[in-house]
Amino acid sequence: MLIHEIFAHVLGDIVFFVFLFILAFAWFQRKRRNLVRFFGLKRQERLVVYLSSLNVRHGSIEDRLGDPSDDYTISVPSREFQVIPELTRLFATSWQDLAPAILGGGDWHTKSVSLDFRPSPHKGKVRGPMLIVGGPRYNAVSDYYFEHHQPSFVLKKCDDGRWVVRKVRGALGTVEPTNDDSELGILVRTFDEHHTSVIIAAGITEIGTIAAVRFLVTRWHELQNRFGDKEFGICVRCASADVDPAGYLSPNEFDSYGLPRDERTFTRQADSSS
Repeated sequence: MLIHEIFAHVLGDIVFFVFLFILAFAWFQRKRRNLVRFFGLKRQERLVVYLSSLNVRHGSIEDRLGDPSDDYTISVPSREFQVIPELTRLFATSWQDLAPAILGGGDWHTKSVSLDFRPSPHKGKVRGPMLIVGGPRYNAVSDYYFEHHQPSFVLKKCDDGRWVVRKVRGALGTVEPTNDDSELGILVRTFDEHHTSVIIAAGITEIGTIAAVRFLVTRWHELQNRFGDKEFGICVRCASADVDPAGYLSPNEFDSYGLPRDERTFTRQADSSS
């Protein structure tokens, strides 16, 4: 009798942990599918990340021996390298991607996404699902999409040389920080002429850009819940480097544009019934 009770307890524990594993696996799979959907990707599709680029002219840099370079090339601002590990961790392959293969394979699970980090090309018209990091001053791709596709927030250069955030949808106008101790960045989703998703994370300075990427990495699921698969725009604010060198790690939403999910669903249902 005692053996049967022990066996029943052990079997019950096994069933319980298997049930928990299935629930956790389903939750992780759903989260990964939502992440892929948020970036407008298909299964096993590559996401190109265009970083800002700086022109390196003939003789303007030296090698480690002090000799000037004869090359004309482009380089990526050092601060933007900080976004590479952040984004890589977001899309990193985890146990939920490997579990189906371990359990016998099958093509029903969400496959991992590969990231392709590139410096911004000289011409900004490129295609495919992409994430653009950096504003139009150093990124020709964001300059192209700001100019030709008019997302809800853009970065504009004023006549006096200052760069500002402009809201071009909803309540129009210039978005101003509440004080001089903060940095502004924008995170927008727009679409090209083929309705391919284009996400731009940019700031007036590099700190604002990194803060926008940080907001994307940590809050994408909230944005997916709020806006679904449609266009949106978020202006983020963080402390300046002079006030807090790590302020970009804690950006806050300062302004936004986009229809809420329930309003968009209601509109779609109304359109389909008319």
